[in-house]
Amino acid sequence: MALILALLLRACALAPLRGLTGLDFCPGRAVAADVGALVREAADLERIARDKAADCAFRAEPTAPPEPAPEPVPELTPDPAPPPIEDEIDRRTEKLNRGDLEISLVWNSVADLDLRVDFDCPGTGPTSISFSVKGKVVCGGKLDHDRNGNPPVVIDPVEHVLWADEAAIPPGPMRIGVIHYKTNDDDRPVPFTVEVRRGENRQHFEGVASPDPTRPLLPVTTIDN
Repeated sequence: MALILALLLRACALAPLRGLTGLDFCPGRAVAADVGALVREAADLERIARDKAADCAFRAEPTAPPEPAPEPVPELTPDPAPPPIEDEIDRRTEKLNRGDLEISLVWNSVADLDLRVDFDCPGTGPTSISFSVKGKVVCGGKLDHDRNGNPPVVIDPVEHVLWADEAAIPPGPMRIGVIHYKTNDDDRPVPFTVEVRRGENRQHFEGVASPDPTRPLLPVTTIDN
């Protein structure tokens, strides 16, 4: 644009001489009316060039790669619910004898727990059924199954006392208890369940037996006959 103006001024500077010769003609005057248009057009072109350059520079800049999609979080599958306690007791006692009164002790440990039932036997007095009389009939009742007292030990043991005949069940209260006899290398407290079953009537009592060198009797419940 500066070059155009310089040429126009140089051309118009010859006007006095041309007047003396009778030639009053200046090329600058012929195009003076278009100078403003040329200036505006040049400015427009310059702006367009700047915009193009900026656009090219923007397109040339590398774009950051998209962030990877987060990996899906796997759904946790809950552990299966344990079977109902009645079903579990039925499973553990299915090969044992049935009776009109059954008392079962179940737990989940290799520790040795012992079931004990205390009562008054008519004509005899205070009597107990426990591991010390296993397999013997005492006042009509019997401990017919004891577990984890000797190897092999199992993780799902059961102990079972029964009276096969309703008529042989001694009258009066029966006190049911549990003894933690030995750990078998499992020193943890042992949760347990005692079931008292008479026909279709089933009652459940829960407790926890802890290792103790004195082997105390843990009272569970008392039933009346």
